[in-house]
Amino acid sequence: MRGRLLAVVKDAFEPGMTYSEAKVNAICGEWFDDWVSLRRALVDDGLLCRNEFSTTYQCT
Repeated sequence: MRGRLLAVVKDAFEPGMTYSEAKVNAICGEWFDDWVSLRRALVDDGLLCRNEFSTTYQCT
């Protein structure tokens, strides 16, 4: 169930596009009130990647 949910949320992100943390938070916030946990789950599952400074994200 978790994997399917995260896959659906991942589809809200354009592959190859770079997103600021604020934009990722806004997109995640459209799906779930706890956008921090949702963002973390996307990163932990390898669906979003952070840059080395953790300032931008990309969809994998």
